[in-house]
Amino acid sequence: MPVESVRGRYGGYRLAPGYRMPPLMLTDDEAVAVLLGLVGTRRATLQPDTAVAVESATAKVHRVLPRALEPYGVVAHRGRWYATGLDSRSGQVRSFRLDRVAHAVVQEGQFSVPGGFDPAAQVVPSVLAGLDRPFAIEEPDELRERVRALAEQLASWAEAR
Repeated sequence: MPVESVRGRYGGYRLAPGYRMPPLMLTDDEAVAVLLGLVGTRRATLQPDTAVAVESATAKVHRVLPRALEPYGVVAHRGRWYATGLDSRSGQVRSFRLDRVAHAVVQEGQFSVPGGFDPAAQVVPSVLAGLDRPFAIEEPDELRERVRALAEQLASWAEAR
């Protein structure tokens, strides 16, 4: 791939005219590392130019996450990574373990994350339910309500035919 260099104040490196970058191919661990870097940069940056670049790069990574999913956030919990967002097939907010995503396709379009959405609050009740151990919720009350809603949802799925 031919790369040209340009000297001077506005110089730098660029691809020769007529050439395009190959598609971005990342392993699961590399994709997580990229998202972590972008999230950390988004929180640390104060420069408008950098903020625009971070949002653009984040959008590109989000476009290759699982189809049907409008990702609202990525959560690290006990050594595992979860993407949480709106599942367009079911119309429900769901969480997916990123290490179990076997295939991703780039999708067109845009969506908005609901104001005040907390990805961690979405993931934690699903993880608690999967422990197969008794537990008590001392606080916060919001978690108690989320677990109650999850129990109702699981019961309705169990009854569905």
